[in-house]
Amino acid sequence: MTARTNTEIYRPFRGTLGRTSFSFLALASAGIAAATRKKLPMVILFAPPAIATVIFSFVVYARFSLEAGATPSVLGGPSPATAIAAGFARTMIDVREQISLFHLAMSLFTLLVISWFGAGLIAEDRRLGAHLLYFTRPLSATGYLLGKFLTLYFFAAIVVITPGFVICTIAAFASPDWAFLKQEGQIVHQSILFGAFWAAVWSSVMLAISSLFQRKTFALVASFAFFVLTTAVSVGRRVAYASSLSSIARQRAHRRSRSSP
Repeated sequence: MTARTNTEIYRPFRGTLGRTSFSFLALASAGIAAATRKKLPMVILFAPPAIATVIFSFVVYARFSLEAGATPSVLGGPSPATAIAAGFARTMIDVREQISLFHLAMSLFTLLVISWFGAGLIAEDRRLGAHLLYFTRPLSATGYLLGKFLTLYFFAAIVVITPGFVICTIAAFASPDWAFLKQEGQIVHQSILFGAFWAAVWSSVMLAISSLFQRKTFALVASFAFFVLTTAVSVGRRVAYASSLSSIARQRAHRRSRSSP
């Protein structure tokens, strides 16, 4: 056996890699596929918003059915009580309020969804050094961030945009002669725009938190602390504003009582 020396000379690459315009979509689809492999977290996180969507959709359906004079079979058929309920539903149940109540009731679960799916998107890449591997491909830093953002935005949109759209769809089909779309059709795009903006803001915040750590656990703890802190600050400001308004009202009432003969 004789030793042999390889003396090939490798020339360095001096060209430019062709960059595709939508390479970030492959990263986003891969992130979504990887996140949906674990079924148990998806069931736990998405079950409460799904149940709430069914409940609020039924309330809206019952409102328009009672207003039209057709009592749903679930409520036991026509009766004097349903006539009273029809008047109550007509005056007290509003689609806009139902969507607002849904977001208030499910705000905690939507933040949990965003935190769970977004905490490790950048943190785990930093821990494993996977982002360096991504950048060896024709993928820029902007494309990397956009792919991660779309991954998280997909799950956030399911729990924020979809329920409002479902409730509006039920209201449109349940209302007689499409009265909902004729009278309050602007609620549909307002609900979608609100959900899209809300999901975009909190997804961006979650990605920013994830980029500060190298472990998903630390990013989860930091996101929960941030959400609790911001919620406490907003509640405190709301209480302070309400107390200031009440004090101003009391002062005005006291001045009127002193000025009156």
